[in-house]
Amino acid sequence: MYGFGNGKMKFRSIPTAIVIGIMTQTHPIAAVAEELPQFSAPLDCINGPECFLQNMMDLDPTKGRLDPLCGQATYDGHKGTDIRVRSFQEMNAGVNVLSMADGVVLRARDGAKDHLVEMKEDFAAVKGRECGNGIVIDHSAAGYGGWSSQTCHLAEGSLLVKAGDQIKRGQAIGRIGLSGSTQFPHVHVTVRKDGKVRDLVTNLQAGEGCNAKSPQNLFSAEAWADILSHNAPLIDYGFSNGAVNGKTLLKNETVLPTVNSPLVFYAKFINLRKDDEVLLEIKSENEIYASSPVKPLTKHQATYTAFAGRKTPGEVGKTYTASVKLMRDGKIEFEKGGIEIRF
Repeated sequence: MYGFGNGKMKFRSIPTAIVIGIMTQTHPIAAVAEELPQFSAPLDCINGPECFLQNMMDLDPTKGRLDPLCGQATYDGHKGTDIRVRSFQEMNAGVNVLSMADGVVLRARDGAKDHLVEMKEDFAAVKGRECGNGIVIDHSAAGYGGWSSQTCHLAEGSLLVKAGDQIKRGQAIGRIGLSGSTQFPHVHVTVRKDGKVRDLVTNLQAGEGCNAKSPQNLFSAEAWADILSHNAPLIDYGFSNGAVNGKTLLKNETVLPTVNSPLVFYAKFINLRKDDEVLLEIKSENEIYASSPVKPLTKHQATYTAFAGRKTPGEVGKTYTASVKLMRDGKIEFEKGGIEIRF
């Protein structure tokens, strides 16, 4: 639970069958006693960079984890939804955080520093203030009686509203940042009904288990369609002059290869599953230049970076073409090819 002010209040890859089920579900009046809100997306991912659904709410009542769609795209005790951008580059360009519905600002906080939380002392430093810079909005003005939203991890100095302000759906309230307990640039959103946390994707409460068909999605159809449009598990890829890792990519520290450096191709995924297999390959004139070893993952990986390459530099005048493939349950879950570099 995120500490904020005087109270407490980073798009995953979703299997196609579940996506179809979600998009065709309705909200039967006979089955739903309350009128459900239809929230807009909390980030401007249409006019800004590509966004990804990284973590969802944990609905497992034990020490385990279970996301609302019966997967592992969460962590123990997570009380909201994390929507991320790829790296610091997109964050630094400025991504607006938006109000998900009309409402009145109950609380707002700014002034927390932007930084990555990596060590134990980092977590200790933000204890009780894990939300960082954020805002709590009462959405009764939108006709959503008893509903509120809390939005966290805004950039220091970016808040555009204050307590008591009336705001509209889609209004910019700040920018995405790294304040509070953050390990990548994202916005964390928690919604509540009468003070009880509800999941945005299923309307379920913590401990209620999961629902792969999500019959009570609290996102509007437009917002959910936008989220699903960024559904690929591959969030970053390219060529480098050496080995890379998740932090290298997050900080945009890769350097393109030259005729005097090693030639490496990398791919970064989110929310891979146990037993998934990733294959990277580089070809030149239909001959394999380099490929990655294929080993089934031994556990769920929230983020996973793989690379393939050789210390031997690329040859002048040659074109090298890379491809990446994700295998799941013996089938191709995702593939991308035709990624070229010429020396």
